[in-house]
Amino acid sequence: MSGKGGTGKTTVTGAFVALADSLVAADCDVDAANLRLIMNEKILYTERACLGSEAVIDQRKCTRCGKCFDGCRFGAIDFDEQTKRYSVNELNCEGCGLCIEVCPAKAISEKRAETGSLMLSESARGQLVHAKLAPAAENSGKLVSMVRSLAFAIVDQQQKEWLLVDGPPGTACPAIASVTGSDRVILVTEPTIAAVHDLERIIKLVRHFGLKPEIIINKVDINPTYARKIRDLADTAGYKILGEIPFDDTVKEAIKAGVPIVDFNAGPASHALKNIWNKIKETR
Repeated sequence: MSGKGGTGKTTVTGAFVALADSLVAADCDVDAANLRLIMNEKILYTERACLGSEAVIDQRKCTRCGKCFDGCRFGAIDFDEQTKRYSVNELNCEGCGLCIEVCPAKAISEKRAETGSLMLSESARGQLVHAKLAPAAENSGKLVSMVRSLAFAIVDQQQKEWLLVDGPPGTACPAIASVTGSDRVILVTEPTIAAVHDLERIIKLVRHFGLKPEIIINKVDINPTYARKIRDLADTAGYKILGEIPFDDTVKEAIKAGVPIVDFNAGPASHALKNIWNKIKETR
């Protein structure tokens, strides 16, 4: 997990996936799932995820009273001056159901809206469960829950040793859904003002679930002052720093090649990640 995007959590997760044996991986960043890019996966299964809802107007029953138009707070009811018809703007509709309640002719009903797609992929590293949120779709937290549920089911069915989850950035619903039910949360941060601020926020979220976060400082040498602040924060609160990863220019080359950095070379970042993974295994 990370409090903000761009700290390198997917790069770290990808390295751990490459180093682990007997695993299932889950990418819970459904808004921008990209763990698959460094797992060289092949999609085995895709399922439509219809987790939202939206209104639909039956023009045969509609009496053109306009109560739905007047009542909608989201501007999701359009009126065509030429045809004198009301219709639902699918992009604006929040699925709240108010228009259904206020329609005296019972001309409005609810239909399930496609939120995105749930996917299961296979790679040389193991199976990956991931999802893709549809443009402008809501309920990303529910889609994350679907990813986790399928991943847990595969772990149980195949008796895998590890379930590694690449969580989303931030502290909103997708992050909450990702942390729920976890037995260990590792936070990837970097020594910048924004990252330290967001690290404090994500720590509060993790603590809310009764978990004690562990921390990895990525690109530790780009700002010694803020690296020291992260160490002080961890030391004061009693959080373990699993390791520190130095800035390594070859990481971007590994990303471009679609290869985990630990498979790409034996550079400083690769060496640090291997040491961190060994610590994780030893303290499991």
